[in-house]
Order: sequence, then structure tokens, then C-alpha cells
Amino acid sequence: MTHLIPLLSLLLFSQSSVAELPGAGELGVIIEREPADVQILYTTSKSSLSRIIG
Repeated sequence: MTHLIPLLSLLLFSQSSVAELPGAGELGVIIEREPADVQILYTTSKSSLSRIIG
């Protein structure tokens, strides 16, 4: 029974720290021709989430 207390507390606190993921309609992709880069955008906040170079 004592081994369940750390597990339950971990589950309780892990739910509060989960980041909310954007919906598919809020994401965009830009493919740049000249440097051959790809960007993933979050259109709601107009920010770049990731950039793949090359």
C-alpha cells in the first residue's frame, strides 16, 4: 500500500503540468525554396514552433 502513494501523487501532479497542444487548424507549414527549409507555425499566436534546416 505504501508504494501506491508516490504513484498517486505523481499522477495527480503530472496532470497539472501537461501543456495543451494546438489543434490541427491552428498549425501551418511553410516550405522555403531557396534555403530548402521547412517551418511549422502556430497561426493563433503567429509564432514559429519549429524549423527544419536543409
